[in-house]
Amino acid sequence: MDATIVVSATNSLRLRHAREWLKSRKPAEEVLIVGASLDAANELARDVIKTEGAALGWHRLTLAQLAAAIARPALILRGLVPLSRIGMHAVAARIVYRLKEEGGLGRYEAVAGTPGFPRAVADVIAELRLARLRHGDL
Repeated sequence: MDATIVVSATNSLRLRHAREWLKSRKPAEEVLIVGASLDAANELARDVIKTEGAALGWHRLTLAQLAAAIARPALILRGLVPLSRIGMHAVAARIVYRLKEEGGLGRYEAVAGTPGFPRAVADVIAELRLARLRHGDL
């Protein structure tokens, strides 16, 4: 397996190198195209296929999807699952709802019903996790 890294501030240069590399692949060769978005990866593959013909085994992912796929086996062993941002917002909304019913929000009781509160809670939790802070650190 060969790998080439092209570093350039110019998008057209990076895409030109990527197209040339893809054109040098065999039609049935396994290839992983990692794009900034899935649409970007699909567009790159379509551009090459237009001139070179059909290709089998070309997989397209975003960097986040690739990271999730690589991490999946380790997460499974630890009994964990990845949680998307919207998933985290949903969990936070459920927790806020439950705490509000139980009267456990204290000074946040007055603002707990506002539309942005669960999202703000989820975002604070995400920031604390990025800072590697644990419950006991607070």
